[in-house]
Amino acid sequence: MLLGVLLHSALSYTRLPLDFWTFKDAHGSLALDALAVTLHTFRMPVFFCLAGFFARLMLLRRGEAGFVLNRLRRVLLPLVATWLLLYLPIAAGLAYGAQSADARSLRAAFQSALQFAPQTHAGLYHLWFLYYLCLIYALLLALLRVTGDGKPASAFRAAFDALPRSSVALAAVLALPTVALLLPMQHATVDTPSQLAPVLPVLAFYVLFFGFGWQLQRQPDLLDRYAASAWTCLLLGLALRFASLAWIRHRLLPSPEPTFTDHLFAVIATAFVTWLLVLAMLGLGQRYLSRANRVWRQLADASYTVYLLHFPFTLWLPVLIAAWNLPALLKTAVVWAATTAITLLMARAANAVRATRNNSGRTSVRSAGI
Repeated sequence: MLLGVLLHSALSYTRLPLDFWTFKDAHGSLALDALAVTLHTFRMPVFFCLAGFFARLMLLRRGEAGFVLNRLRRVLLPLVATWLLLYLPIAAGLAYGAQSADARSLRAAFQSALQFAPQTHAGLYHLWFLYYLCLIYALLLALLRVTGDGKPASAFRAAFDALPRSSVALAAVLALPTVALLLPMQHATVDTPSQLAPVLPVLAFYVLFFGFGWQLQRQPDLLDRYAASAWTCLLLGLALRFASLAWIRHRLLPSPEPTFTDHLFAVIATAFVTWLLVLAMLGLGQRYLSRANRVWRQLADASYTVYLLHFPFTLWLPVLIAAWNLPALLKTAVVWAATTAITLLMARAANAVRATRNNSGRTSVRSAGI
């Protein structure tokens, strides 16, 4: 979640051709291009792996009814409430960033947002992943209702158990289905959907990672294996990512229509790198974040709220500081630090309100003699 804030803070200072991101600062950085693409390569796949892992754990502990109620409260409700709260500042921010520097008008930006103007790209914005997570939950519950613990479940378990135990070999094997899922994408990475109509290749892509996390929960001891090879996977994944990005920049980007062979090569590299970095992140988390730590605990508790609320700030702040004559990397740091600080304070305030409400509820129950 917190890496998502960094990613969106950097987008105004990249040179990547992003149609949905309306403002680009005059100062750009190839280093930020590499950062953005690298974060996009593994961040959401790791999230969906963790979602699958804890979905199985929650179903085992709470049952289907408890699982559904928890997911409605923790996923669907935040999706709807945050979209309703942030649509206007997000859409207006996109419209404001699309205006020329000498004719920017706050009034015109908000009028454009209220009219659902095409340049606002009205959609799910940064909340798309919650929508796709809800779709996957629905598919999961339907599959469990239809098949139960029958042959399909046994086949999935057998396939997972047959996977290599070596992390690098595992990444190479899992890259094969990932290549097939990435081939229909516009670029050599997974597309970011915005519309309500599900994009089936994108949905299938994240189902693969969700399913891996689901099966991993059956054998959590495998996390120790990933921890042992985490640095190897990380260094190899980053080296291949940067090498493939250099190749893409000099081979694919100058070409108006890349050949299928070039696209296939880029997709194969991305698929392998994705799994290397996913296994590296799982392993590093197991290795360094398993012990109790007050600071990490507080960041983890706040990270969901921070991500839900951060998006408008990463749209407005780059426009507001556009006149600052600073390097792109420094501007990114300013936007990221300011956005993180503001949203952490908002998360802290929300937690305080929630704690007060809970304490009030418990006091009422005690007063009633219950």
